[in-house]
Amino acid sequence: MKPEFIIIHHSATDRDQTSFESVNEFHKQKWNFKSKLGYYIGYQYFITADGKLYQGRADDETGAHTIGYNINSIGICLAGNFMVEQPTPAQINSLESLVASKREQWNIPVKNILGHREVGQTLCPGDNLMSWVKEYREKFLQVEKPKTKEEIKVEIIKLLEQL
Repeated sequence: MKPEFIIIHHSATDRDQTSFESVNEFHKQKWNFKSKLGYYIGYQYFITADGKLYQGRADDETGAHTIGYNINSIGICLAGNFMVEQPTPAQINSLESLVASKREQWNIPVKNILGHREVGQTLCPGDNLMSWVKEYREKFLQVEKPKTKEEIKVEIIKLLEQL
């Protein structure tokens, strides 16, 4: 199925001690739900503290990260507990590049970039990453914001005056 949303998560574990392999093993024990790529991790992507990006599931493959959104979203998880620590600059750089790439590839509107807490009862992705999600959306929503009739009218008048 074509992804319509990107859902941002945190692992809620120590940022500098959490690896792709450890989360994959945890999800194997919890769900035993193997992806087409051979992993058990429920997220399509995982970003470690050093900014390294791992793919655990195909973009259009059912995930195991957000109840009600697993069949139509891309789940991206950053290693860390962002209620008590900050994402690293390397993680944010990887996240920004990945989100931009996936938005373009799948034509996902910026309003559909969500923190897990916006669609589930959870603190995920933590306050310190949720602030990034909101800032990212606000930055692009200003660009994508439709014009009002009055703004269009003013533009038309300016164009007509140029004739």
